[in-house]
Amino acid sequence: MGNPSYEIIDNNFMRLNPANPDRENRYLLFNRNYISLLLIWFLFFVYSASHAQDNSSDEASFKEIGLEPSLPELIKFIEGKSERIENLIKQLDDEDWHKRENAQEILIGIGMPILPRLQTALKDRSPEVRMRVNLIVKEISSQRNWQYLQSAIRLMAKTRDKQIINPLITLIEHSSRDIAFSAAQALVPFNNEPPLIKLIEQYRKSASEAESKKDIYGTLQALEKILWLDPANQEVQKKIELLRRETLCIIYLIDESGSMTVDKKLESVKQGLQLCINKLPAGTSLNVIFFATQPYPYKDKIQPLTPAIKDDIQAFIKERSARGGTNYSDVLTETFRQVKEDKRSVAALFFITDGPPTVGEINDKNIIQAVINQSEGKISVFTLGLGPDANLPILNELSAKTKGTNSHLLSPTPEAIINEMEKINSRIIESLMGIKDK
Repeated sequence: MGNPSYEIIDNNFMRLNPANPDRENRYLLFNRNYISLLLIWFLFFVYSASHAQDNSSDEASFKEIGLEPSLPELIKFIEGKSERIENLIKQLDDEDWHKRENAQEILIGIGMPILPRLQTALKDRSPEVRMRVNLIVKEISSQRNWQYLQSAIRLMAKTRDKQIINPLITLIEHSSRDIAFSAAQALVPFNNEPPLIKLIEQYRKSASEAESKKDIYGTLQALEKILWLDPANQEVQKKIELLRRETLCIIYLIDESGSMTVDKKLESVKQGLQLCINKLPAGTSLNVIFFATQPYPYKDKIQPLTPAIKDDIQAFIKERSARGGTNYSDVLTETFRQVKEDKRSVAALFFITDGPPTVGEINDKNIIQAVINQSEGKISVFTLGLGPDANLPILNELSAKTKGTNSHLLSPTPEAIINEMEKINSRIIESLMGIKDK
């Protein structure tokens, strides 16, 4: 009788057909291909749906504040020529108090993109406008919210229209690294267009000039912009990685003592830490050292940030849990040992804790002096204190003596912790790369 096989009939139903044994293999091959095709279409549908949802959200956010998310209006928004913004500023002087309040609230919500226009409005003839604009500028400056500019870039990128090239080129040198990167990513499909060819060539010249002056950071900045615009450029990628091994180095020191279980602070810090690592530039070197009664490093040496190591570090972070006391001195000693053995010229430490040292050396002055002696002017310490028990005198002094910065969250909610960690992380990157945050 032979082996049974299957024959495809109408509507892709199958029936047993023992008379055609050679059709079995053809059917199995067809079936595998058919399933693969269905899977590809499914993944494409999910990808398209998620991006459509993002775009829908971006469009809705613009419509909520009275801005039409069309390409011409988006370009005006980026160029600071939006009529809607002008009308809102005028509305700050409206006779109706509710309209003045509403305009002020919307302008604060729009955030940093309108700051240059608001600076000129500080000279408005109306005392009411000047007073409200001053309040808006202070609020916007403290929040540093670029949400609407990011939304505008995403919506413009979706159009794939060449009209977006020149407006987005102006954002490549933006003070926010995230905005500059987003603008560059949106321009990648156009990197064979004359304006982009010219821009990439300018960055090549800048990199060459900086290299001739032995300006590593200047070289890195220019090369990174080239790579943003031309991600397939392996030559530039390798050069960046080589240079960064000598420069950009961050070590995260995370308190996991028992007190970090309160309000789930450690869980929030772990989430923030994962986001921070995901935003590190290619070629960065790093390590993560948790500490309680003793230090618990990811590795006993500083590691290059390869994709494999990044995944491994993320898994390491997830497994950490709070226990024990707080030992500053041992974790700092271990950190400086690693930096010295790696022969780093510069490095930054991101030190997060919620309380004073309770194990090992507990004298503030001795700890501070040890850090000053071991850092040798090459290592900056950026500190983040969490909650009312954070030892602010020592944290402030550690950062001040090493040219870092200090931050403190009196009420460390999960959102506040994550947001503050991302801000400090960006500050560290900009500090190491010599970028001034304007």
